[in-house]
Amino acid sequence: GSARLRDVVDSRLDVVGKEIRKALELLALCDVVDLDEVESLVGLEALAELESEGLLRMVLAGGRAKATIGHPLHRESIRMNLPALRSRLILRKHVEWVEANSAPGSVDTLQLAIWRLDAGLPADRNSLLAGAKLAAALQDSSSVLRLALPLFELEPTAETGLLVADAMFQTGQWTEAMAVIQQSSAL
Repeated sequence: GSARLRDVVDSRLDVVGKEIRKALELLALCDVVDLDEVESLVGLEALAELESEGLLRMVLAGGRAKATIGHPLHRESIRMNLPALRSRLILRKHVEWVEANSAPGSVDTLQLAIWRLDAGLPADRNSLLAGAKLAAALQDSSSVLRLALPLFELEPTAETGLLVADAMFQTGQWTEAMAVIQQSSAL
């Protein structure tokens, strides 16, 4: 957007204190977060204040209370101004909270694998492969590449090679896809 629009959006976010901003940063990176996790960061009173200011919305998803940023422009502004290492730290804490507090099978495998990669955390082979297969089923070739390519480079198999090659074809990387197919056919 224009510089003027950015200034207006940033001025709405500048009134938020440093501690409360932690909640907005988490929401900006993760889009929808369990309300209990956000409340553990800043407390219910602070969340009520953010909600009354229009900076946070509460939604119900899967029978659970979740929180999300009040407006997409706020999310984009926070993401643009968030340093890379701070993002990584926030995502690491988020992944830790999700893994400790979620019922087995209730976590989106694809989303968790992406958060782990973005946080610089090791992702086990099975979660990367499951996430890549899910992304392929959703025809999300860029996510397939984000998840399956590192797996193929570390531990090449025919299965991951076919996922990578198909995603490369879908994204117009034909030469690279042919190289992966040749490597995969030997496996």
